[in-house]
Formats: sequence, C-alpha cells, structure tokens
Amino acid sequence: MAEILKILIVANHLKLPTVSANPYWDVPSDAWFSPYFEYARLGGWIDGDREQNVNPASPVTRALMAELMYRMNTRPVVIADGKASYYGEKFHGRTTASGEVFDASAMTAAHRTYPFGTHVKVTNVANNESVVVRITDRGPYSEGRVIDLSKAAFEAISPLSRGVIEVALEVVDIPDSDPIAEPDPATLAASEKKQCPEIASLQSISSSTYEGVTLDSSIPNRITSEQVLTLSGTVSNGSLVRAFVVDSQDEQTIFSSSVRNNHFQIDVFFPSTGRYQLGLLVDQQKVAWLKKWWF
Repeated sequence: MAEILKILIVANHLKLPTVSANPYWDVPSDAWFSPYFEYARLGGWIDGDREQNVNPASPVTRALMAELMYRMNTRPVVIADGKASYYGEKFHGRTTASGEVFDASAMTAAHRTYPFGTHVKVTNVANNESVVVRITDRGPYSEGRVIDLSKAAFEAISPLSRGVIEVALEVVDIPDSDPIAEPDPATLAASEKKQCPEIASLQSISSSTYEGVTLDSSIPNRITSEQVLTLSGTVSNGSLVRAFVVDSQDEQTIFSSSVRNNHFQIDVFFPSTGRYQLGLLVDQQKVAWLKKWWF
C-alpha cells in the first residue's frame, strides 16, 4: 500500500503535504511514507477501519488499485499553504499599509511578503472554491495564518461562520511598478494604539486556567468582534476537546477539535461584541472552569 501510493503520487507530480501528526493510527508521522498517506487521507482515497488503521504494509489487489486510481482522478486534493481569516467590519474605511483605504466589499487581502498590487489566487482546500485578490496590506501575524482576506473575498469561497479556513495560494501576477514604501513600524504601532484606547487595560488568561488542559500560551481577555481566536494546547488524556462559548443571552455555540499526540487546536469565532463565557471540555469530563470574558 505504501509503495503504491508513492508511485501514484510521484508519477502524477502531485505536491505532498506537510505532516504534523499521524495521518492514521498505524502510520507514524516520521515514517518515510507518511506524506503519501496524508495526501490519501485528504483526498479520501483510503477507508480506514474502526480504529483508523490502514495497514500500510498490506498487499494491494487489482480491485483496490482500480479504486485508488478512480478516487485519485475524481477527488482532487489542494495542499494548503496555511490558514486564512478575514477582516472585521471595524477595519472598513481605515488606511492599509499600502496607503489604500480598506473596503470590506473589495477583493483584497493582507500578506506578509507579497508586493503590494500582487494578484493572488486563494483556494479553499475544503471545497476547491477560488477567488483572486489583490494585496493591499500587511499581515496576518497569527501563527499558522498566511493571508487575511476582505470580508467579500472570504465569503466568495466560504461561509463567514467558518471564521478560519485552510487555503492554497498561487501568485497570478506581480506588478511591474516599484513597490509602495511601507510606513515605519513605529508609526504603525503608534497608530494602532490610537485606534484601540482599551489597549492599556488588556489582560491575559493564564495558560493553566482550565483544569486538565495546558494552553500553548496565555490569551487576551479582549479581542475585536469577528476576530477568530485560536485555542491550542495539550491534554493528559482524551480524544476530543470542545470549546463552549456562551453569550449574555445564554445562547451557546460549540467548537471542537480532535486530539492528536495529546495536542489540540480549536478556532473560536465571536460574531459580535459583547460579554462571553468560555468553557473547555475534554471528552465527557466535567467542565472545570468557566471564565468571563469581555469584548
């Protein structure tokens, strides 16, 4: 099985994904064949058993080979470059790093390195929907995120309720003109502080707030509306972590993440301003803490 997957993927010049965790229970992330099984998992080429074992050393029959070839041709896989989110409405009308005024309805985006004016094709790997955007701003600076889309661009390839999606980027064209000079970082920082008067009262939620969960880092107790908050960390045991967000009307939204190698990552989405409580639940264990958050 392992050798057949490599033959199919290499022969068709397919781009391999980065493997950060075991693709299947019996496929270690550090095995030579793990990228090929990760590709097959993303495309739904292989059906694991109840324990998600795929037996990488098992022989391949003619019937299975035919099925693999059929799925390879009917279930294309787009390898993600990272995650994308979108600007909240509060940034509409503000000046971007390029000097342009941000328009939430325009097909634009922020990227850390692409020259201003570059057109980039952004593909949602979950549904293969694409949109072409123009780079007008710098960012994002959250770990794992490679681009921030305007609200309209994000909505063109995903429901806004998703908040964060896996995307692949492809440069369509780069402008011939000289790049626009970027503002001095100190000037930008001062501007941000002026736009956010609450910055002086910011506090952090400790990484050890939740019993049985160790967060990778402390997190702020204030964020902007429509921002996505990524909660990641480790648990001593358990296979699923759920985040419960409760607003002032006791309306509850649940986000979840599977646990791999004792690590989890959940993207929590806050659609509007207000006061929230946040609980974390590992498997069916009792929620140990509910922390009041203000936004």
